[in-house]
Amino acid sequence: MRILIKLKLVKSKGISLNYNYPCSAAIYNLLRFGSSEFSEFLHSTGYKLEGKTYKLFSYALRFTPERIENGVASIKNNFATIYFSTPLPDSFISNLLIGAFTNNLLTINADECISHFMMEQCEIIPDPEFYSKMRFVCLSPLVLSTRKEMNGKLTQHHIEHFEDVNETNRIFLNNLINKYSIINNKDYTGEGLKFKWDEEYLNRVLARNQKPTRKVVVRKPGIAPFNIIGNNIPFFVEGDIELIKTGYDAGFGEKNSLGFGMAVPG
Repeated sequence: MRILIKLKLVKSKGISLNYNYPCSAAIYNLLRFGSSEFSEFLHSTGYKLEGKTYKLFSYALRFTPERIENGVASIKNNFATIYFSTPLPDSFISNLLIGAFTNNLLTINADECISHFMMEQCEIIPDPEFYSKMRFVCLSPLVLSTRKEMNGKLTQHHIEHFEDVNETNRIFLNNLINKYSIINNKDYTGEGLKFKWDEEYLNRVLARNQKPTRKVVVRKPGIAPFNIIGNNIPFFVEGDIELIKTGYDAGFGEKNSLGFGMAVPG
């Protein structure tokens, strides 16, 4: 299930482009108005499988920058939208809406830039038709990663568009299968799917010397800052419709609860 909330900026000196983690924190605060227990479970525990944790929701904050200076954007016309998507409508969406209508304020404190948004309008977005072959456009960057050895240590390596497509496909598929298993409380036994970037779009972007990726710096209290690299590239999926719907609902790829991996057919 997806909802869209229209936002109006009421007080701000600008919003840092590293808004992802603070925005996620603001979302958990909204959830607490509906259920502090569910918010705490989702934030601290989540749904676990094969040593990985899934929050089973994604979001995308969308706005048009009027200008960007030193990584801080001013928002054109002071209007923004935030999309939420989850396969858990009864728990996540209901608690979020309670928080939205109770508090009616979304506050994002990123890199010492505090932005206050009033939540003006909420809409339910009907599900699209799902087919066995679809193209998706990213509302928020798609993040995929693996562990690689560097200087004798295993470190997280973010997958980018130029890397081996078979390895990219394997990581993309395994992520979806794990989400499917958690959501449906059963092992996945289907035939999977194939993933590939939209090469024509990618070539046009590269020909203009533009970056098809976005780097976000995440600053969490008590730990060193770290980078997340996501791909702003449309992609094709072909195969099991249930897996495709899983990605649409829960988010494609990783770091969905930090505002990555939400996509729409297009």
